[in-house]
Amino acid sequence: MRKGILHSTLQHTWPGCIEEVLYLLEIKSDWAFERNSKGFYPLHLACENGHIKVINGLLRKWPDPTELFCTKGQNILHIAAKSGKDNVVRYLLNERGTDKLVNKIDINGNTPYHLAAIHGNSMILVSLMRDKRSKIDLVNY
Repeated sequence: MRKGILHSTLQHTWPGCIEEVLYLLEIKSDWAFERNSKGFYPLHLACENGHIKVINGLLRKWPDPTELFCTKGQNILHIAAKSGKDNVVRYLLNERGTDKLVNKIDINGNTPYHLAAIHGNSMILVSLMRDKRSKIDLVNY
């Protein structure tokens, strides 16, 4: 678990440099599968930073995001919800293959809905409440 060039680029990228990130993925696609010290894959970082184009590119390389968890057992929807990235949450809720992410519980018993509430992200709470798959009555243990 080290911090690779793709991780560094994603953490310090402004919206105009998304093409550079996608280019890095083209020249060395296995960078999409490296984790950093927090156990984040580049897809986690793209969700944390709100980079929809990168998320789309990474989902093409790794079409089953249900396999991707950080060291806290959080999936990409957890990361987007706690980071306040409503655009990413809405994007993920509309993507195929993300059904299992909606009510997934992390190692602390939190769903993406719980994390949005804990971090005061009201727009994300609304997006998750409107999604028919969300079980907003799940209790954290």
